[in-house]
Amino acid sequence: MAELTATLPRILIVDDEPLIIRMLNTVLKTRYDIQVATSGEEALAMSISDAPELILLDVGLPDMDGYEVCRRLQRNPDTRDIPVIFQTKHDERQDILRGFEAGGRDYVLKDASVMVLMARIDTHLQLHRQKSALEAAMVKNRMQNDKMASLGQLVVGIAHEINNPMGYVFTNLQILARYFNKIVEERRGRHGSDGELSPPASQTSDEREEMEHILEDGVSLIRESLEGVERVTQIAQELKNFSRMDALEQKAVELNVCMESALTICSNELKYVAVIRKEYEPVPEVLCHPGQLSQVFLNLLVNAGQAVVPMGEIVLRSWCDEAYVYASVSDTGVGIPPELLDRIFEPFYTTKDVGEGTGLGLSISHDIIAKHHGELLVASRVGFGTTFTVKLPRTQDAS
Repeated sequence: MAELTATLPRILIVDDEPLIIRMLNTVLKTRYDIQVATSGEEALAMSISDAPELILLDVGLPDMDGYEVCRRLQRNPDTRDIPVIFQTKHDERQDILRGFEAGGRDYVLKDASVMVLMARIDTHLQLHRQKSALEAAMVKNRMQNDKMASLGQLVVGIAHEINNPMGYVFTNLQILARYFNKIVEERRGRHGSDGELSPPASQTSDEREEMEHILEDGVSLIRESLEGVERVTQIAQELKNFSRMDALEQKAVELNVCMESALTICSNELKYVAVIRKEYEPVPEVLCHPGQLSQVFLNLLVNAGQAVVPMGEIVLRSWCDEAYVYASVSDTGVGIPPELLDRIFEPFYTTKDVGEGTGLGLSISHDIIAKHHGELLVASRVGFGTTFTVKLPRTQDAS
């Protein structure tokens, strides 16, 4: 029975009349998960703690009227989207208008039939869920667009990061091919005029030194080529992980790993403008969407690179306490004026020149961290630099 109740739409009934509460609970409990508040203050608190999908609100309450409760719900970003249906005893036009002005979605008389009440409730639950689904799709689209914009800004650097090791791998292989042709030639000897192989002549000291150089240099070239291929493989893997940021499954990872993933992708972007310093501490893993967190750190690193004056410094740190895990990106850049700090997380707000940013990076990063039940904090001083800190609960379940 508990499992069944957990799947039902949660409705908060706000009323101070025991008879009304008992009647509503009796007729609605088979279709909805019913919560009850008997005062305005209790209703406001339960709206946050219990996250109802709809509120059935009485106009007359002992501590404040239902209109004031609705206005306060509307002022709180965490509760403003919960649909409110007012319950009234009288069909007074003025009262109905006050309810709509306060933010109510509908009203129903207390003596209305059960079928009418359920029809009103079901209609607004359906509208609420459709609106939530549409907003979720829009957020996902914004995240995807920002991801592509971030990669678009870095694509030249990523191409360089791949072309550089592949260039010396190609050169090394050409040299190795010549070396091994030389070795084969030495081992097999030269062809005689009759086409038969003659035994190899005795090697001079110069020939022996040349062969030793070929063998030693060949080993070095192979090792260097392997490192180049490993670098390309690492970049390709990080891009693959980044492209899977919308994956549904969650994984337990260290924030250090997410920061390193982002740093791998944008390292070419940063190495010409800043010295990178790492101050990682061992931190516990958090259950999260690694690709999404990597996007957050990628946004923060790119912003830091654009803020510093070459050659500045960017510092990556991680630490933890008993309740939270922290990861920060600090730069020695120009800093953010105090009057702009309150706006930096607004969608499309940017102080960058046209073409240098979408104005979505910090907004989406803030949303991602919020969905992981954490906070994205900022501290800045003009002329000294900025620090963005990701704060996540040690044990949490990202939605």
